[in-house]
Amino acid sequence: GVIVGGDTGSGGSVIQSNGTVNCSGQIWVGQNGGAGTYTFAGGVLNVHNYVAIGRNGGTGTLNLSGGTIAKTDGNSDHLDIGAGGPGTLNQSGGLITNTTSDFWLGETTNATWNMNGGTAVLGKMIIGVNSGVTATNNLNGGVQSVTQITTGNSGATSTLNFNGGTLRAAAASTTFITGLTTAKVLSGGAFLDSSNFSITVPQRLTDGGGGL
Repeated sequence: GVIVGGDTGSGGSVIQSNGTVNCSGQIWVGQNGGAGTYTFAGGVLNVHNYVAIGRNGGTGTLNLSGGTIAKTDGNSDHLDIGAGGPGTLNQSGGLITNTTSDFWLGETTNATWNMNGGTAVLGKMIIGVNSGVTATNNLNGGVQSVTQITTGNSGATSTLNFNGGTLRAAAASTTFITGLTTAKVLSGGAFLDSSNFSITVPQRLTDGGGGL
């Protein structure tokens, strides 16, 4: 496995710009009170296990501008932003794939995904897995392909901000977006692509400057 920033008061960083890394163990970015940053600008990262950005009191940041991060393996191993420590995913390019398990944004601590470009191909996205968590998906650009976006607990503060990016359906769903605290349309607008699937959005969309 890989641990970046794994002790109280410590800081660590990894920069990948080329090549292929195959990891069968877990990846923890920010662990045990430490601060970790993984900057991914190119190449391929194949992870066959759990990925935690911010874990056990650590602060984790994943910056993705190019290349491919592919999360595989079973449904019990998640790509988890905010897994016990504050987690942030900043994506301006590149590709994330995680279709074999749910994508967790804010498991037990606060988490933010700032998507300004690139592509993410996911299964179900859960924003705010547990009560008391504040989790926000800022879809400012790029494409997020999902089977569903929902929350894991009504006690979480779960927010989806549409601001110019595209949300694409990866499967038919009568509850494509549902259960969130807030789904807001900002000035960049909301772009929904059904990909010829039949989808229904029970979630109420509110006007944050982009109209409805």
